Amino acid sequence: MPAIHAAAFRRLDFHFTRKMRVGLFGGSFNPPHAGHFHVAKTALNRTGADRILWLVAPQNPLKSAAQTAPYAERLEATRRLARHPRFLVSDLEAGHQFYRSYETVDFLQKKFPNVEFFWVTGADNLRNFHHWEKYNHIARALPFIAIDRKSFGFRAAAYKTLIQYRAFFNNLARTDRAPNFSVIRAPFYNISSTAIRSAKKHAER
Repeated sequence: MPAIHAAAFRRLDFHFTRKMRVGLFGGSFNPPHAGHFHVAKTALNRTGADRILWLVAPQNPLKSAAQTAPYAERLEATRRLARHPRFLVSDLEAGHQFYRSYETVDFLQKKFPNVEFFWVTGADNLRNFHHWEKYNHIARALPFIAIDRKSFGFRAAAYKTLIQYRAFFNNLARTDRAPNFSVIRAPFYNISSTAIRSAKKHAER
């Protein structure tokens, strides 16, 4: 097991020593910003979670590698941002070379069977959920908590997508593990990593 594997696992093993509710907050964090902190803090406060585990993705397969900052840079920036006693920033995905969210979910649920995991995301990200590899597997595996953080709101960002793919959700509803998607309305925090990168690129010209 490479050193990064062992270090990442030991940190989680130390913190997950009893039955907990843990939110999994995955993303590229390219770069991390106050909107991400807002999503994590809202999820923590509104769900009564014991921990929010920030999972910094080595490379999102749906995003351009050329436009993604180096992993070490994103990891360190996320650690600086996510300073809270119940936040954990993990390099688990890079250590295990997990590039798909279902791999992370399966690993954590197997390693920590007594921990109740749920997925945390900004509601706008649900627009692309159907592009995730094995998205139906993930939807059955654990609940999703979507924080409505954009000024255009959940109704415009995500509800349209859920309606568009209603056949999938209706099909899951007939199984023993129907999807559990909850939306938390919170004060809007209209900021994005894309906008930050665009502004930085414009300033450098």
